[in-house]
Amino acid sequence: MEIKKNDIINFTKEELDTLEKTENKRIIIEFKKDLTTEEKQTIAILETIKEPFTMLDTRDVMQDLNISESLVYKLFRREDFPSINIGKRNQIMLLPYILWKMKKRI
Repeated sequence: MEIKKNDIINFTKEELDTLEKTENKRIIIEFKKDLTTEEKQTIAILETIKEPFTMLDTRDVMQDLNISESLVYKLFRREDFPSINIGKRNQIMLLPYILWKMKKRI
């Protein structure tokens, strides 16, 4: 299956199963404009992540940011924090979490 730029892709179940079983899942990022040094560094970091769609819970974020449990729950309620709240479970995908952290440190 050849995919061209700006194609809308509809995968069959068999193709999705094949993609899921492959070991090398890579994100390829292309841009039309020149990138700043900061943007290039961000892309380099994102390309090194093996499983960008891993889900983190409050405990993971609490350990990573070295904050208390009450602060992590406040963080998950913030508008600018890209979390997924299903019932009482608070989670965030690794990729948006890293992007959020990088944006906040700049």
